[in-house]
Parts: sequence; structure tokens; C-alpha cells
Amino acid sequence: MQKKPLINNDAVFKEAVFLVRDLGNAKITGVSLREYLQFKGVSLWEAIAPFLASSVFPLVLGRQKEKRDLRRNLLNVLHKTAKPYLKHFRDRVNDRLHKQSVSLEDLDKSENGNISILSLAFEPRHYQEIFAPLLDHPEVKNCFRLVVIGSRYRARQEGFKKSDLIFVEDSFHYILAKENKAEARLILRKLKKAKRVLQKRLRERYPASQRLFMQELSNFFIWEFQSLIRQIIVAEKVIGKAKPNLIVSGDDCDPRARVYFLMAKAKNIPSLLVQQGVAAANAVEWLFLSVDKAAIFGNYTKQLLEKLGVETKKLVITGQPRFDHLVGNNDADARGSVARALGIPDGQKIVLFTSQPNAPAAFFSEAVRRKAIETIYRLAAELKDTVLVVKPHPDEKPEFHQQLGRELKLRNVFITPKRSNTHELIKACDILITFHSTTALEAILASKPVIIANFFGNDKIFYVESQAAVEACSEKEVLEKIEAALHDSKTKERLKAGRERFVTEHIYNADGGAGQRLINLMREMAVVSK
Repeated sequence: MQKKPLINNDAVFKEAVFLVRDLGNAKITGVSLREYLQFKGVSLWEAIAPFLASSVFPLVLGRQKEKRDLRRNLLNVLHKTAKPYLKHFRDRVNDRLHKQSVSLEDLDKSENGNISILSLAFEPRHYQEIFAPLLDHPEVKNCFRLVVIGSRYRARQEGFKKSDLIFVEDSFHYILAKENKAEARLILRKLKKAKRVLQKRLRERYPASQRLFMQELSNFFIWEFQSLIRQIIVAEKVIGKAKPNLIVSGDDCDPRARVYFLMAKAKNIPSLLVQQGVAAANAVEWLFLSVDKAAIFGNYTKQLLEKLGVETKKLVITGQPRFDHLVGNNDADARGSVARALGIPDGQKIVLFTSQPNAPAAFFSEAVRRKAIETIYRLAAELKDTVLVVKPHPDEKPEFHQQLGRELKLRNVFITPKRSNTHELIKACDILITFHSTTALEAILASKPVIIANFFGNDKIFYVESQAAVEACSEKEVLEKIEAALHDSKTKERLKAGRERFVTEHIYNADGGAGQRLINLMREMAVVSK
């Protein structure tokens, strides 16, 4: 495969950070744009800043923007806007029909505990990755009152079975928006003026790219800011009703979560970010940290974030609770249950491929991503007595993989259902292949050989630098590395030693106690606010 660089040039991301801050400092009627776009104590610009710096502006600055015609632009806008509204409407209806969630009005009537924790789970995986590992701890059941902003119906659809959480009815509450119509109308007028100021600033700074920048920003001015205005109105109501001692989330880049974090700061309510994914060297979203504390994986992450410029006092090493049950726990039953569920014949080795969606720091373009994934699929034809199990990413469309599987007609490729348990798949596999996913870290914890497919000529990912995983730069190399990792004793020993070093450096104490450490931190932060 022809190698093309990822958009991971440090200069590009530094420029994106500078641009976000520079635009935020642009003057409008004597104040900065950041201050000018304040609504109920929350800056709309600050709410989207890390997303712009990490995902939007690097595309334009890296000259990697794909040309789109008018029809594709329209379809893209409709997809970005209509789908979330339909999804939230569906969840709201199902929550009402099945009485899954409490309403905002009933929230203050719910059973009280000693400490009120407001948990932000706008994406279903947040339930499983942050809160589910904590719910079996007696302290959580007896001392914490966990209120979740999210749909219980949607959480159950994604396989979440726990019932110890109080779910609040959908976050887009249009009645509240109507009650605040006058204030909302004022900020909408401000947005029109802000857009003109941004156009002028970008024309001065980037005359050749100004049109591309505004094309991306237009979606925010047309749709996203209006959604965030409603989100701010709801957040004010929820915080007033729940009276939280602490607000927790796993995503400080999501504008919806940042609305709550920024409002918490204005109201002097402590806030905590729980690290979910691996922090990369170009993880510039961390430079816009809006929380008081961040519970992070280990020393490697701490040193990386300090080097980026994150304040040391905000970083607390706890490990990740969802990794606790992976440590020293290679469940022999997982292989049998996965094989039965997917119809894998007896005696077959399992190679697990964890796919990933398109993102600026991940792939050169969508076309390159597809070609890379196709390369992994085609490997299956060369594998003997071995099957390829494909786990789509939660943010991918399953239809993409299903169609690819039909096109290639490979009998030993098995695509997992959307809601498959990733940890069970990892415990069941003999080897894992990915590009740069956090699942590599989870496989290392589960003592599984890992191959990092680097078809793009980018810098070595730290899994490889730590010798906890091997790198393969071509289809031929992937096959060779699979063979060596499964059958060569020297390769096995080298990877085992690398995994042990990696766990020590990156996962703090891989002792199964990350959940307890996180609970202790939550208690400490919440008690201070009481």
C-alpha cells in the first residue's frame, strides 16, 4: 500500500490551538469573542474550542480537506443534524413509554444519598466504561447518589443492565427552551455578529483557506450553537434540581459535556474528567481542560500531558476502572462463548481486528481508511486454521463492514454485532490487530500479543516503542508478525517482557484497584464541596 502521512504533524496541531485561541480573543464591542458569546455563564466558544483544535482545524491546516459538491454538503449537514434529533426523540419516547428515566421536575423527589454525583453519559459507551465498573462497590451503593444525564433506554439497548443509576429524561428539553426564548434570541443575534468578525479575522490570517474554515464553522453557526444554547438551558435546570456535589464525565472534548463543566466552574461545583482513551502526543484537546481534576491512566500520561502544558495539579493517577477485571483474568469460558455466538468452528485460532473510524489524527482521508481496513480483511485469505474476527468501532456504521464482508466473500471473516462485549472478545482471541486503538492497551493488560498496522508511514506509536506490541507496515509484514507472535518462542518472550514494562509505565498499579482509587478521589472532591 502506498504510504501517506497522517495529519499528525505537531506544527499543524500547534497552529490549530493558536488559531482557536486567536479567534477567541478577537474583539467585539470591546470584549473578546469568547466573552461576547457567553450565555448563562457559559462561553459557547469555549464549549467548542477543544473540538475545533483537535478535529476541525487540523483538517484545513493540513490541506487534507476533501472536495465536496453541493449535494454532498447538503447530505452531510442533514446527517449531522437530523440524526441526533431523531435519536433523542426516539430515546425520549421510549423512556416515557417504558418509564425508564425520571423527568427534570421529579429529579429533586428522587431518593437522596450522602453525596450527589452528576454523571454525564451522552454516549452509551460512557455507561459501560466509567460507571458500570463502579456500581458493584458497596461505597457507591450506600453513599453516592448517581444521577446520569442520558437515556436509560439507550443504555439498555447497548447492553447496560445495572439499575442503580437515576437517569434523567432526555437532554434536549424544548419546553425549557421556550421558557428562555427572549435570552436565547439575544445570543442568536450575537452569533450573527460573531460570524462576521470571524470571517474578517480568517481572511486576514489565512486568505487562501478562509473559505474552507468558514465552511466548517458554518455548521456550528447554523446548527451546533443553537443545540448548545438549549443544552445550557437544560444544564442550568438539571444542576439546580440535582444539586450535585461533583460533576463527572469521560469526555471534556464533547461540547455537551463542556457545557456542564463550564457551568460547574461558574457555580463553584467541583468537576472531574475520567480518562477513557490513550492520550497521544498531539492530544491538544487536553490544553483546553475545563475540569478541576482529571483521573488519568498512569505516569506516561502524566508526563505527556505536562509536556503539552497541562497543569500538574489537575492530574491525578488512578488507573482506569474498566481495566480492573482484565488484569490477570483470561477467562477460558470467553473463547467458547464467543465461538458459539459467531459460529466459529472448533480448533481455529482467533485473530481479532478492532477497527476505527475516520478522524484527523488517525487517517489521511476516508479513502485511505477504507483501503487500510480492506488490507486487513484480505489477510484472512492467507490465514490457515485461523479466523479473523472484526469488531467495528462504536462510532462506525456496522453496514460498512457488512458490505465489505459481502464484497470480499471471505469465509473465515466474522463481523461481530454492534453491541458485542469488547473485553470478552479480547479474552477470547489469540492475537489482536489494530491501528492505534485503546483496545491494544486492553489486550496488553490481558496478556495478548498485539500487532499495530502502520500502513501510512507515521511515527511509531508508543505501544511499539515500549516493545509491548509489534509493528507491521505492509500486508506481508502483518502475516509474518502473526506467524511469529503465535509460534516463535523468542517473539513471545520479547512481547511478554515488553507488556510487563508497558503495564508498569502506563497503567500505574495494574492491581484491579483503579475503581477504588477513583471512588476515593470522587469522595474527596465531593466532600470538599459540601
